[in-house]
Amino acid sequence: AAGGRPSWMVDNQAKTSLALLRAMRKVTSLDVTFGKQQVTSIPMDGFTKAYRNLGTSCGFSTKDVAP
Repeated sequence: AAGGRPSWMVDNQAKTSLALLRAMRKVTSLDVTFGKQQVTSIPMDGFTKAYRNLGTSCGFSTKDVAP
């Protein structure tokens, strides 16, 4: 648990993660649902800029997701 909240990770294949990142770039929000219960909706405004900044800071290319 992080900060008293449950946490978990998914170990995706690279192609799955890349597909998710590309989808996130194209939508206005990302709905998080577990089963039939919607948990939250995350706005994706500014995703491309944020992803490019992250790539610059961490030293990885972002052309595959945010050209």
